[in-house]
Amino acid sequence: MKTSILLLLLGCGYLSAIAQRYPSDSTVEVRLLTSGSVTFAGANSATAVKGALSNRQNKADSLIKRRNETANNKVTVFTKKEDEGKSHGNVTLPVPPNYKLNFLTSTGDVSLIDVNANVIGRAEKGNLSVVRSSGRMELKTDNHNITVTDSEASGFVMTKTGTVTLQDVGGGLVGISQEGKVIYKTTTNYFKTRRYAPFDLSFEQAEVEVANAPEGGTFTAVKGNIVVKNAGKNVHLKTTEGSLNVAPASMGVRAQNRLGGVVVQMAVNSTSLEPVVIEAQEGNVDLYVPLNFAGDFVITLVQNKNFNILNRVNSFLDLGSIKAEEVVDTESKRLMSRHTQISRVIRNGKRPVRIRVVNGNVNIIRI
Repeated sequence: MKTSILLLLLGCGYLSAIAQRYPSDSTVEVRLLTSGSVTFAGANSATAVKGALSNRQNKADSLIKRRNETANNKVTVFTKKEDEGKSHGNVTLPVPPNYKLNFLTSTGDVSLIDVNANVIGRAEKGNLSVVRSSGRMELKTDNHNITVTDSEASGFVMTKTGTVTLQDVGGGLVGISQEGKVIYKTTTNYFKTRRYAPFDLSFEQAEVEVANAPEGGTFTAVKGNIVVKNAGKNVHLKTTEGSLNVAPASMGVRAQNRLGGVVVQMAVNSTSLEPVVIEAQEGNVDLYVPLNFAGDFVITLVQNKNFNILNRVNSFLDLGSIKAEEVVDTESKRLMSRHTQISRVIRNGKRPVRIRVVNGNVNIIRI
């Protein structure tokens, strides 16, 4: 039978006692009405925080209460209603591995460091920080920021107006900011502790920056900019509103957006015949290729506004020139649209390069 434990670990020997008394599927619950920062530290951090627990302030001890209910295997930790708003200072709470952790704090930042647990928590007035932690998480704060770093977790983290930053995070954890923004990024350290695998990222609204994608993958955002660096295999980038950037790409690229520019840089020494397909609206497309690039180009421009400026294809490669065809309303004689299509094979290339742009220019640029 699973037990429920409501505890605050205020003594350096208390962690081992709790771990021996209760099974690993027990629940740790903390409810603090007082203000101050709280750090939840995993078992492998217990030694590091031992001194902090031993030298705790008397003020914190007087505010934070613990009630033992041995018959129910329950330890309740609480602050009294009349102490609401007072400061308990900085408190560190070691969490045994594989426990369930539930917490609610009033005012102050909350950190989880090296925690391996299923966590449900809310910091009403404070930032949330998660470092090197794992398990399922459901974390909330009202109007503050959430940062998750070097973690492998599922579930979600959510704020109303703050910023959610997920850095080097795997496991499917979702970041939600109802009125703020979400930033997802990886560094070159991402695959040091993970097997190479294609990314499969999807966001409603996020700024995405991936430093290394050796197996390629799919990157989608309804709204937000996407940057993918060092794409070793095929990548697919798609956003409704935002810019797309891939550099360098060793194999195939498919990039689609409806509002924003697209920048694709091909790897200099790539011999791949995988296609490059770019579809953009309301923005320019910049395709960077090496001097000896070979490909089968089909480029289409559609222009349906701002006719005083002619959209063009600008290229250091000889793609030829074709005059745009204009569509004019027969009755009003009003210009409705311009259409340009260029088809050209460069250096007998068999690699398909398909670019379609609505209301934007195409620039083929030498690396």
